[in-house]
Amino acid sequence: MSSGIETSSRNRLIQFLLTLGFIGPLLFIIVFLIEGLRRPEYNSLYHLVSSLSHGTHGWVQSVNFMICGLSVICLAVGLRLLVIEKSPGSLWGSILLTVFGMGLIGAGLFVADPILGYPPGVEGVVTLNGTLHNFASMIVFISLPLAIFIMAKRFEGYPHWRRWRLYSVLTAILFILFFITFITASAVVDSGAVSVAPVGLLQRITIIIGWSWTSLLAFQLGSKL
Repeated sequence: MSSGIETSSRNRLIQFLLTLGFIGPLLFIIVFLIEGLRRPEYNSLYHLVSSLSHGTHGWVQSVNFMICGLSVICLAVGLRLLVIEKSPGSLWGSILLTVFGMGLIGAGLFVADPILGYPPGVEGVVTLNGTLHNFASMIVFISLPLAIFIMAKRFEGYPHWRRWRLYSVLTAILFILFFITFITASAVVDSGAVSVAPVGLLQRITIIIGWSWTSLLAFQLGSKL
């Protein structure tokens, strides 16, 4: 009897953590899309998501980063609490997702330097805050595809995860390709070789691809409890 109650409580805790992991990444996407639309001098096609942390309402995006980071860490904990049979790759997957979440929190704590003409009229100088933000962002964009690949690898041998494994591999590949593309486009614009490029759009596609996988992972794990 006691064992059954403990199992039920454990499952409720895991379900709660996975629910937070499901909501956080989707909320992150919704918030930055809305914030990008309501800023009069901000253009989501050209400007980066991190640039939304500037201005009077910049705190909204900063908090958005941190809330998403905390939710991903909750997902990582929930993943680790699941038994190995129900959660392939729970150890390394949870470690990398935790790193991903911590990177997001760091990106929220440290505001990015002005870049690609936003905020308008502000000179793009290198600051400690901006450097730390860039470091945290690199952690985010490196740890997530690694987590996806490792989780996909661990899905081998689990027939009911076969389609999910294929989706994960495709997600990781597309994430890396779009990440390289938006970084390259940003560097080209920053060098002055071209005046504008759809850097913001490319970054948003990258984020939506990766963050959607994270949210769906939480949903998939929760549905199998």
